[in-house]
Amino acid sequence: MAKKTPAAPKRHWWQNLADAYRISKRTYPWIGWVLLALAIVPLAAFVAIGFATGHPILWSVFGLMLASTLPTLVLTRFTRKAAYTQIEGMPGGTAAVIDQLGRGWNFSTEPVRYNREKDFVWRVVGRPGVVLIAEGPKARVAKLVNQEKLTIRRSAGKEVPVTALFVGNGDNGTVRLSELEKTLRKLPKSITNDEVAALTSRLDRVRAGDLPIPKGIDPNRIRPSRRALRG
Repeated sequence: MAKKTPAAPKRHWWQNLADAYRISKRTYPWIGWVLLALAIVPLAAFVAIGFATGHPILWSVFGLMLASTLPTLVLTRFTRKAAYTQIEGMPGGTAAVIDQLGRGWNFSTEPVRYNREKDFVWRVVGRPGVVLIAEGPKARVAKLVNQEKLTIRRSAGKEVPVTALFVGNGDNGTVRLSELEKTLRKLPKSITNDEVAALTSRLDRVRAGDLPIPKGIDPNRIRPSRRALRG
């Protein structure tokens, strides 16, 4: 009789916070002092208000609540930015960003186009229409983007809005990886939710590219921990 595989130990919330802190500290060494100030200053202020108004216990409770939630919210924000900064420039790093988009977006973390030079193109479908996210030197990866655009036009029609974003250092019309999620969410909405579902289904039936992903590159294996990104 085969032995049962032991269940993975359950992670506690403080372990997730510790992971988030370690990720943030690698990029922002001063984050510990900021979090400490965000906890002490509000608590001290509320305690002072409590003594001034004659209700020290009530106001201290409010201070403790703020002192525990405010640093956590700030840490979550810095953790996500730090994680993106640390994988910036890594082949396949774009997959980590689109994996965080959540509801309203249909996507695969596997690229729809790629070449032996380790350039990648991802396809994301949402209310803005089809968004192609290219990773690699802009002049070179533009060829892959144009190939995917032709595939989309043939399968979904010329009226489908298609936007191309190029991931880079922020120059020459490129978008930094840390700004990619915000850029995607700011794109103007062009189609309805029903049209998003229908368009995704149509495009998923079309397979683009027949080259194997270059050795050593697996976009699905370099994503940072989602627990750490959320704090």
